[in-house]
Amino acid sequence: MKDLLPVVLLGLGCLLLGVGFLWSTVFPPSRTWTEEKANRMTELSNNAHKLLFVAKNAKTNPRPGGPTPTEAQAAYDEAKAELDTLKAEFESARDTPTTTGTYLRYLGIALALGGGFAHMSARGDA
Repeated sequence: MKDLLPVVLLGLGCLLLGVGFLWSTVFPPSRTWTEEKANRMTELSNNAHKLLFVAKNAKTNPRPGGPTPTEAQAAYDEAKAELDTLKAEFESARDTPTTTGTYLRYLGIALALGGGFAHMSARGDA
């Protein structure tokens, strides 16, 4: 058992290191972030931008029959909240594969080094 542990740690570490390098290829961000979501985010961004100008204009230059400043600001806040939610989802989809791959690589390196040190310790070299 004592001789098997270093080999298992080294093998598991090398396996995790390889999986970490391949992770973002196997699980790309496009698996969770679709073209429809990208189009929806563009649409929301354009709408929020337009509503921002409408809200500012309603405050500085109110017109009869136009939106009141509170209505315009409420419409902008609603569009901005939905856009922020979609942006957070995009950033998560973009960053998650890279972050997971990095953690797997570091864990693989740590296990491989631990297995190497355990092997040297069992041989009496350390």
